[in-house]
Amino acid sequence: MATTGETAVGSVAIAASPGATTCLRCLHRQDVNTIAYSHDDTAPALYSQCCDEDVLVPSPFTDLQGYTEALLSIAEREDVRTIIPSREQDAYVLSKHRERFAEHVSPVWPSFETLRLVHDRKALVEAARQAGVSAPRTQLLDSFEGDADQYVIKPRYSLLAPAYVDTLRSDQLAIVDSVIFGREDDEIDSEAIKSELKHEPICQKFIPGEEYGFWALYNEGEAVATCLKRQVRGVSYTGGTSVYRETIHDEALEKAGRNLLEHLDWHGLASVQFKRHAETGEYMLLEINPRVWTSISCPVRAGLDFPYYVWKLAIGEQPTPNTTYEAGIGTHRLGGELIHLRSILTDDNPIVESPSLGSSTASVARSVISNRGFDYLSVSDPLPFARDVLNNLDYLTGS
Repeated sequence: MATTGETAVGSVAIAASPGATTCLRCLHRQDVNTIAYSHDDTAPALYSQCCDEDVLVPSPFTDLQGYTEALLSIAEREDVRTIIPSREQDAYVLSKHRERFAEHVSPVWPSFETLRLVHDRKALVEAARQAGVSAPRTQLLDSFEGDADQYVIKPRYSLLAPAYVDTLRSDQLAIVDSVIFGREDDEIDSEAIKSELKHEPICQKFIPGEEYGFWALYNEGEAVATCLKRQVRGVSYTGGTSVYRETIHDEALEKAGRNLLEHLDWHGLASVQFKRHAETGEYMLLEINPRVWTSISCPVRAGLDFPYYVWKLAIGEQPTPNTTYEAGIGTHRLGGELIHLRSILTDDNPIVESPSLGSSTASVARSVISNRGFDYLSVSDPLPFARDVLNNLDYLTGS
């Protein structure tokens, strides 16, 4: 066990998600022992030299009970002080069984009541309005009135869970991320869409503009640290998970993020996603990710060590983060950049115009040269990047 002086530091457990590698590296620098767990032995974080121990667990998608018990077994260890939620399924299990986990570790994550609201995009829009935060007009698909000239159909729940829908077995979870773009006069096959998504999705008015984010750690409704980002490129040219992002300062975005999380009396990590309306400049809420975000390398590089702040809360100490952070810091997920470029060739969107492959390739090259921050690539810890390259090659080749 790692120690500081004569005091046992203890361990932190985290799922081997895309953001976990950064967390492991941050905690390793602070002499905190780390445990990475996963049901997939190809997860890059498992290959980090900053991972002191790796644990294979059952899949939450086919054995939810087994997955829950495996996480409880980790929590019951004397050295483990907290588990950091880094995927939607972790947030669900930890919050759903918060009282059981709290008997063993410090729960730096929201209550299940709050999580359930956040996972329900329709309920979240209503909460945003109560907090004075703008959001697109949102209706359930069967109630859609067809009065939006451009719209987006997306899952009401990106994580399907037994507590949310009745279309799954009690021992299952499912991730659904299909998004359908359409125009007012397009025909909508509601039954086919509901069958594919396994529940009734929502329909939102399409908001033109760039995506932004409010990253935060809260302690019982009080902000510990916050950071803002502009998404430069997503996994698709239409958006999605960021593959290149840069830190920014913006009072309006900061206010919107704080107003929403304070209204929710938030506890733990959160990534609040917005779109800035191209015509009005207004920030419109998209969703909240109640966990470690994929691009956590960006605020860490800008001066905010979110994983260590979580650790401090877990051991009962108040973090003392920097009062500011550096704007203009960017980080890349290099494999994701290749997937972004492929989307220009393969995706066909009726609303969002595809950029040219040549100009996009040049833009990627310029930003990689000028802003050399990466999610995985590290000279001192090279194996997570190597594993991510192999995973992305498998994905791109369909093998």
